[in-house]
Amino acid sequence: MRKYAFIKEKESEIKKIMVFASTEGISVFLYNTVNNVSCFADTHFEELEAAKEYFDEMGIAEEDWIIINDPIEGYPEDLIY
Repeated sequence: MRKYAFIKEKESEIKKIMVFASTEGISVFLYNTVNNVSCFADTHFEELEAAKEYFDEMGIAEEDWIIINDPIEGYPEDLIY
C-alpha cells in the first residue's frame, strides 16, 4: 500500500508526505515540494498505529490521502510514477 497527502499548513517545511507499507514496516517519505522528486527526509515505523499518530500531528485527515500504486521493482520507493 502506498499513498500520499499534501500538507495544508503554509509555514511547514514539509509540503507532501508519502507512506509505503510493506512487510518490512511503514516507510514515511517527506518532501519539501509538491513536485515529483526524491524526498529530502524519511523515517520508519514498525506499526501503522505509530505512523497514524505522526500523521495526526501533521494535521493529515484520512480523507486527505491519495492512494497510488506500489513502487515498480527496481525503482525508488519515494517517487510517484
